[in-house]
Amino acid sequence: APGDLTRQSGRGALSVLVFNDVDEIESPNWIDHIEPIFSFYARLYPAMAAVLGFDSLASIRRNAAFFRQAVTLPWNDPLHFPPSRDLPPARARMIVRWIEQGMPAG
Repeated sequence: APGDLTRQSGRGALSVLVFNDVDEIESPNWIDHIEPIFSFYARLYPAMAAVLGFDSLASIRRNAAFFRQAVTLPWNDPLHFPPSRDLPPARARMIVRWIEQGMPAG
């Protein structure tokens, strides 16, 4: 019946994703702002990091168009980055801004 809790419905489990406020960085750079983000996901997804190469500035620069698109895709898109959907929107905007500003190192 509608509203019944079943194994298929997750037995009433609820998952909530909450983001802390993140300061908007107007002029982000690799060393201070972007590298810590990609380093975290490289440790979380080492196989993906090996394929996509998001563990170095040179790799990110080579794949900038992909990452710019991936962080701006809707969360339900299978190509959205990161797959964990836990990147705060302000951080995604910062990555896009960094790419648009020429991907400065420092």
